[in-house]
Amino acid sequence: ADTVAAFLLDVREAIRPDLRLVAASATTDAEGWARLLGDAPVVEAQGVSHPVEVLWAPPARPVKPPHGMRVDPA
Repeated sequence: ADTVAAFLLDVREAIRPDLRLVAASATTDAEGWARLLGDAPVVEAQGVSHPVEVLWAPPARPVKPPHGMRVDPA
């Protein structure tokens, strides 16, 4: 991601000054990215947790790993 960001910042500076960049992440340093993008505004949104139900059943028949791969039984 850092390499892509550096490339896009170079492109914006040299070729496309009208290029707009948006960085989105749930776990990043938003203020650091804002500084890197020229004091860009930071928009925050609160996440919402939803209940999750996990259902699992073993496969109907054994599943062989692809040729050359090793799978440890759980």
